[in-house]
Amino acid sequence: MKRIAGEGAVDCEILPPFTVNSRANPVKRLWHALSALTRVIFTFRINGSSLGRERRIIEKLKQQSYTHIFVDSSLNGLLIRKIKKRTDVRVIVFFHNCEFSFIRRHLQSGNVGSVFRLLPAFVNEKLSVRYADCTVALNRRDGKLIEKLYGIPHALRIIPISLHDRFGHFHRLTQDGDIATEKMCTALFIGSNFYANRSGIEWFITHVLPLVDIRLVIAGKGMDQLPVGTHPRIELHGSAPSLEAFYARADFVIAPIFTGGGMKVKIAEALMYDKPIIGTAEALEGYECADSIVVCNTASEFVSAIRTLTTAPALTGSRRLFLDRYSFDATLPLFKTLLEC
Repeated sequence: MKRIAGEGAVDCEILPPFTVNSRANPVKRLWHALSALTRVIFTFRINGSSLGRERRIIEKLKQQSYTHIFVDSSLNGLLIRKIKKRTDVRVIVFFHNCEFSFIRRHLQSGNVGSVFRLLPAFVNEKLSVRYADCTVALNRRDGKLIEKLYGIPHALRIIPISLHDRFGHFHRLTQDGDIATEKMCTALFIGSNFYANRSGIEWFITHVLPLVDIRLVIAGKGMDQLPVGTHPRIELHGSAPSLEAFYARADFVIAPIFTGGGMKVKIAEALMYDKPIIGTAEALEGYECADSIVVCNTASEFVSAIRTLTTAPALTGSRRLFLDRYSFDATLPLFKTLLEC
C-alpha cells in the first residue's frame, strides 16, 4: 500500500496476537491464558483485537482524514462493523484463508482447544464480509467457500499470494562456491511443526522415502522434534536465520500437504528460488501450472515423479512463473484496483 499511495500517506496499526511468555512464572502464565480465553468466549475478540484497541483505532480514524483502511485479517469483523458505523472510511478486508473452516478442520484433527475459537471466527468473518466495502481472497476456492458461508454483498477480488523477490542474494550464495555438492539428490521440505505439515511429512517418510534414493532435508520451527530417530537419509533443522542455504542445496522441493486453506507461502518461495516442486493438489491450490510443477496425490505418484526428476534434466519454469504471477511487482496492479472499491 505504501508503494501505491506513498510512504507518507499510509499508517500501520499492529494488533499483536496473544502470546504466553514462557519465562514468566506459572501463575502469570495461567492468568494471561485465562484472560485471553475469557476475552474470546465473552467478547469474541480474537487475532489481537480488544475493546481498548478498537476504541483507539476508531478515534484515530475520526481525527485524521483517512479514506481507506486495509484490514489484513478476516478475524476482525467486530472492529470492521464499528468502523463502518462510526466513520466514513472505506474498508478492504483480506482473507488469508477461511479461518472458520480452517479452525473446524483443526478441531476435527483432535485439537479440542480450537472449540473456543470456532464461533468467534464464524461471527467475525461474517461481519467482515457484511460490513466491508471489498473482500479479497487468495484463490477462487476460498472465494467460493466465503460466498457459501457468508454471502458476498459486494465485490469479491482474487489476489494471489506474492513475495518480495530475494533471488539476487540467493543467486550470489549459489555462486560463491561454498555450497557442497550432494552425491545424492536432495529434496527439501520447508514448514513449521504444525499439524498439517507434520502429518504430511510423516506420511511422506513412511510411504515414499523408502522407495526413492534421495536425501530429505526438513527445515522449520520445531521440526527438529519430529520422531524420526537417526535416519541416515533425513536431516532435521528446527530453526535457522535464513532458509536460503537449504534452497541452495536442494534439487527440488516437496510439498505433501493434504489439508489446509488459502495458498502456501513456501510454494511461492520455491518458485522464487527457481526450484522444481512436487506437491499435492492441496499444497498447489491457487497456483498456475508450469513445467517445473508436478501434482501428486498418492505415494505411487510421488515415487514416479521423484524417480523421473532424479534421472532427467532439471525442470525449468519456476522463476518465470514467480516473476509473472507471484512477485510483489506482479500483484501491485491488482492491489491498486482495491482503492477503487
